[in-house]
Amino acid sequence: MSKKLTIVVALLALLTLTATAQDAKTVISSASRAMGVEGLNSIHYYGVAQNGNLGQNNNSNQPWPMTAANDYVRAIDFTQPASRATWQTYAVPVTGGPAALAPGQQNITPQNMAWAQQLEIWITPWGFLKGAAANNATVKSDAVGGKRYQVVTFNSPVKSPGGQPYRVVGYINNQNLIERVQTWLENPIFGDMLVEAEYNHYRDAANGLKFPAQIIQRRGGWPTFTAYILGAHANPANIQQLLTVPPAGQRGGGG
Repeated sequence: MSKKLTIVVALLALLTLTATAQDAKTVISSASRAMGVEGLNSIHYYGVAQNGNLGQNNNSNQPWPMTAANDYVRAIDFTQPASRATWQTYAVPVTGGPAALAPGQQNITPQNMAWAQQLEIWITPWGFLKGAAANNATVKSDAVGGKRYQVVTFNSPVKSPGGQPYRVVGYINNQNLIERVQTWLENPIFGDMLVEAEYNHYRDAANGLKFPAQIIQRRGGWPTFTAYILGAHANPANIQQLLTVPPAGQRGGGG
C-alpha cells in the first residue's frame, strides 16, 4: 500500500511540474507576442540617462550620487550574447578644474561570461523573455502593492562562484508587459545584493516592438541607472557596427 501511495504522490508531483512548465510557456509566449519579441534577435535604443555610483556616499540612507549620461545609445545582440552602450558625460574632473565633456562606454562580449556583466542583457524586458523561454522557467500568480502579476522565474546558465545558478525573476502585468525584473549578485559590502530593473510607460516602435520610455535600475536600495528612452529599433541591419568598439579617437556606437 505504501509503495502505491509513493507512486501516486510522485505522479502528482510530475503532473504539477508539467502543468507549471506549460503555464510558464503560455505566459512567456503571450508576453513575447505583446512586446514584439518573437523574431527579435537584436535591438538598438537611445535616449538620455544617468549613472549612479554604487557605495560612493557617506550616508547609506541617501541615494547614490548620479552622473549625467547624455546621448545614451545601446545595442544588444541576444544571439551572441553581446551589448555595447555609449554616452557623453559633462562633469568636473575628480582632479579638479572646469567641467569637461568625456565619453563613456560599456562593452559586454560573449567572452564576458561573469554575471556582473551578463545580467545587463538578461534583465532587459526582451532579454528576460528570451532567457525565460530558453531556461525552463516557472510561473506563479502574485500580488505586489495591490496589483496582480504573473511572476516568472528562471535560473541563469551562468554559475555563481559557489557553483549555483543565479535566479532571475520577472513581473508581467495584465497587459503582458514586463514591469520589473530582479536578480541577485554577490557584493563585498551588500552580500547577496538585489539588482532590480523597473520599466514604465511602454511605447510602440516599428514591427510590433514595444519599449519602455523609462528605465530605473536599483542596487543597494537606490538607483544606479535611470534612462528616458526616446526610440528603439528591432533587428537593426548595422548591429555588428553598433557593437564594434571603434579605434581610439573615434566614438562609434552608431549613434
